[in-house]
Amino acid sequence: MQPNDHKIRNYDLIIDETFGKQGTPERAKAEEDAYNFYSGQFSQNVSKERGFSPLHYFDFHIVPSLPFAPTNADKQNLI
Repeated sequence: MQPNDHKIRNYDLIIDETFGKQGTPERAKAEEDAYNFYSGQFSQNVSKERGFSPLHYFDFHIVPSLPFAPTNADKQNLI
């Protein structure tokens, strides 16, 4: 990382030089990667604030499966 020399810069030009002009595939990929990183960090921070651990996500999504297809009698018992 370079030290700050306190000069005003046009960061649009720097981003264009680094990732390509707006609308190019390279720029689109860089923007997608940046958005994915941001989204991941955001959801991780929300999870920490709410006290969730990674295992909490699995607890809410476990659905028991039946070892066989339900018969008509099973369906009547469910109603």
